[in-house]
Amino acid sequence: MGPTKLRIGAICSAGASAIQAAYALLQRKGVQLNVVTHRQAGIETFCRSNAIPHVRLEERDKERFSLLAKDWLASQDIDFAILFLDRILSRAFVEAVYTVNFHPSLLPAFAGTHAVERTLAANAPYLGATAHRAIEGVDEGPIL
Repeated sequence: MGPTKLRIGAICSAGASAIQAAYALLQRKGVQLNVVTHRQAGIETFCRSNAIPHVRLEERDKERFSLLAKDWLASQDIDFAILFLDRILSRAFVEAVYTVNFHPSLLPAFAGTHAVERTLAANAPYLGATAHRAIEGVDEGPIL
């Protein structure tokens, strides 16, 4: 029996250019990618072109969207989820699914929306990104 394939669930709002850029490497490493969106997004075209399992869940309610996303990702037998999302997931989701968020600032500075713009406007000495464990609060989880 061969090694178990790692399965990552990605929840995306837009084109998810970081995922697209990393996809060739992920594929070579045997990673299975599964994508959830909540609206029409460029990542869907990428998924169709690369036969990546994906679903659009057009649900505005946070609790309902989170439940549907959790259930679909569970059906794909994912190991963990990554976020490239412009909305917040429910407590039930982040407690049930190990979830990593990629935030476009060096947390704890500039948590929340428009982080790059606010970093530049503040003339901050550094611009970067943070990977952190997603919890219910906005950009509050432990930094990885």
